[in-house]
Amino acid sequence: MRDENGAKKEVRGYAGTPGYTAPEVVLGHYYDHVVDFFSLGVMIYRFLCGKKPFQSAKRHHGAAQVKDDKQRNQTAELDRNVVEMEPSFPLEYFSANARSLVKGLLCKNPRKRLGANGIHEIKHIHEPPFTPSLDEIHAEGQQHIGKPPQDVEFHKVRLTPEFEKSLEAFNYVNKVIIQEEIVEVLKKVNATEGKRPGHSTGDTLGEIPIGETETHPDKQSCMARCSV
Repeated sequence: MRDENGAKKEVRGYAGTPGYTAPEVVLGHYYDHVVDFFSLGVMIYRFLCGKKPFQSAKRHHGAAQVKDDKQRNQTAELDRNVVEMEPSFPLEYFSANARSLVKGLLCKNPRKRLGANGIHEIKHIHEPPFTPSLDEIHAEGQQHIGKPPQDVEFHKVRLTPEFEKSLEAFNYVNKVIIQEEIVEVLKKVNATEGKRPGHSTGDTLGEIPIGETETHPDKQSCMARCSV
């Protein structure tokens, strides 16, 4: 935290999520941006092992206990653990480098905390050994959603060259999205008007060229046929 002139600024007062707030915040001391490094350590700890570093193993029980009182007790316990408790680092979750990083970030003394003298202290973040590009990330764990279901009634619908030509000004056109939109329109037309004689749901769309309109009989001829 800094003021308008760039000088370091310290504040005082409790703020933040219980279990993530630094000891100096819990104790009511003046603090600066170094509290954020402590919160970063808590988040990394949770990412690696799935629980808060200062979460007590003791469970709160008692059906007669009021919910607000229970929440208040849990908050007080987390704050107390932040000040007094040293987190454990199970070997199955923390490598030597991970333990060194998180332990430095969770240092209770803000002046000795990793990052207190500048972000360059955290080499894991400031100078990563390897930064892959988005195209190089191998997401083997991601499952393909599979082929989307096809519409039974309009499964043969395809776009005509005339319609595709009208989209040449666009940088990118997803034909699948456009086709699905046209199919939805056809469904609504069939639902409201019914299938007209000679109307095809089949092989092509856009039989009428772009910019032209379908010719309709004039009103007089319609009236003449209706009066017969």
